[in-house]
Amino acid sequence: APSPPSCLESLWAAPELGCDTGYNHSVDVYSWGVTVLVLWLNSDISGEPDSHHKTTQGMEEVIKGVRDHGQLPLGWGFRHNRLSELVLRALSRAPGRRPTAAQVVRELTFTQVLWSDT
Repeated sequence: APSPPSCLESLWAAPELGCDTGYNHSVDVYSWGVTVLVLWLNSDISGEPDSHHKTTQGMEEVIKGVRDHGQLPLGWGFRHNRLSELVLRALSRAPGRRPTAAQVVRELTFTQVLWSDT
């Protein structure tokens, strides 16, 4: 029986990039999700008083929590529910569960319309 592919994982890249299993465009959606989290953690809108999340170690803990456990920092889902849900899906370990780039754009456009109405 063939041995399972060896994987070198990085929290900053889609899990499949470190494996010998191939990948598709969903790795770009994963990268988008990581970028949104990093920007969110470094902004005042995160609502996080703890500056630990602004350190590399803190960011890695948040990314791992989202990717491995589907957990955003406390309060994020309440502040921006639709964006939080989109980021959770983008950081899925399973490429097939991630939204496509077109779905991300559609959902962001819809979310922007909702925010502009408030």
